Amino acid sequence: GFGQSGGRGNPNFFEPKITDKSVYTDKLLEDAKAFSSTAIVVISRTGHESGDLTPDYLKITDTEKELLTYVGNNYEKVVVLINACNTMVLEPLDNIKGIDAVLVVGATGTHGAAAIPYLLYGDTSPSGHFADTYAYELESNVNYDYITNLGKYTNASEYLGDLARESDAYMDFVESIYVGYKWYETADKEGLWNDVNNEFGKGYDGVVQYPFGYGLSYTTFTYDNFKITHDDKYINVSLDIKNIGNFDGSEIIQVYVGKENSNIYRPIKELKGFEKLFIKKGLKKTMNIAIDIDDIKAYKEETDSFALEDGIYKIYIAKNTNDIIYEQEIKLNGEIFEKHLKPTALKRKEI
Repeated sequence: GFGQSGGRGNPNFFEPKITDKSVYTDKLLEDAKAFSSTAIVVISRTGHESGDLTPDYLKITDTEKELLTYVGNNYEKVVVLINACNTMVLEPLDNIKGIDAVLVVGATGTHGAAAIPYLLYGDTSPSGHFADTYAYELESNVNYDYITNLGKYTNASEYLGDLARESDAYMDFVESIYVGYKWYETADKEGLWNDVNNEFGKGYDGVVQYPFGYGLSYTTFTYDNFKITHDDKYINVSLDIKNIGNFDGSEIIQVYVGKENSNIYRPIKELKGFEKLFIKKGLKKTMNIAIDIDDIKAYKEETDSFALEDGIYKIYIAKNTNDIIYEQEIKLNGEIFEKHLKPTALKRKEI
């Protein structure tokens, strides 16, 4: 496994290279292969308060790539565990041959690691979904330039006294409401990545490796009988989910709401509800999700209050923010908002 030694700033990785014979002797490597035909590689990153992680720290290092390449060439099965507190750049996992599975285990704390063997042996099926967007490059994030070029306070001592440091810095909050998936989804809709065409795909597919809400399972689900109704208080979503695979498992369905022709400043879609349902293999269950109308209200400058904007809304039933399995338009009666100049996602990137 790999970890970090030291504190903020540039990472100090202590894992030796796989080619270092003073550590990885021929006998040790042969004994390892004789012990098991499956290799498990743990890639770890720590996280902490009052400090920023550098871009290099959030990328898989050359030493890690060499190890992954080695096990990919020498073992029948390779499983990678990502033991990290932060979103990482996992692009090499798409390119290194021989990697069969990746399990993101997060920060396991004092007891979480005990659950990992149950997942690896198939005693239970993974059901987690990402609460972040994993991009192929950190540079695609709207605030990248401002994270890597922090401004420095010149008057920190006036407010912090003896606690002030020369390193006290600030970061411009340029993303506004375009945080995380709201940036990636809206920027895609506005055509920011129309010219992207690389080894990973075209447009959005060439930018985002794992969308917000992404997660796999050992089993397979099918979806049908979609229903979306609404009244003055709730939008009610229901669907039937059937487990057609060979494992019992849980599925998570997400509901996003969007209003494309809004008079105000909005992302293209926003998560407004989700539900998790455990289904034994071969069985079908109905999932119900209720969205409170209050949760899709927006701030109205004219009245200094939150109100429902009148018009057509899109309801998206999804496996993740970019994998929509059903969508439907509904008309909601609300108030007319004055049309305001809307800073677009593209404009955010140009600031």
